[in-house]
Amino acid sequence: MLPKRSRILITDIGGVLTPKRGQIIAERIARDYGLSQSKVMETYSVLCGGYDTGTVSDKEFVQNFNDTLGTNLTVSSWYAYNKYNVNEERISELVEIASTWRLASLSNSTPSLTHHFPYRHLFEVSAFSEEIGLRKPNIKAWEHVLDRMGCKANDCVYIDDNIFFVEVARQMGMESIQYVGQPISEVVLG
Repeated sequence: MLPKRSRILITDIGGVLTPKRGQIIAERIARDYGLSQSKVMETYSVLCGGYDTGTVSDKEFVQNFNDTLGTNLTVSSWYAYNKYNVNEERISELVEIASTWRLASLSNSTPSLTHHFPYRHLFEVSAFSEEIGLRKPNIKAWEHVLDRMGCKANDCVYIDDNIFFVEVARQMGMESIQYVGQPISEVVLG
């Protein structure tokens, strides 16, 4: 039986447990279609809001992407571009942390991450924007996690690679840490 856990760690997924998908996708599509990586990234950023919250389907997103950039992606090829690797070292650290902390995740995510992330079982609460209909920096996204965990902001440590999201969580009362590649266990366990 696990020891009583009194602290709560809420972590982002993309950029912390997996590479930043947007950048990887933009790199791959730019290379394959002879496009500017910055233009692909800009298009992805503009279009992903509705996609990340589940209000735009895969098919609609891909069509809008194709219309904007002149590509001929299919939903299947879009998923192929979305393949990502999980940082197994960070996952091992989460397993260690879970022996004394409660874990939750909060991630702006597309369906490819939501449906294929193999480590959801590590988290008491997994809040993917596509499923909850809210994206960071909307404070309601964090409040959703806090409500489901039955805790207050000041009970939590929040880790994200995006400094803006770190600041929003800090303003809510969480101890907030920007992830820049450091071992999570060192940050959380000291």
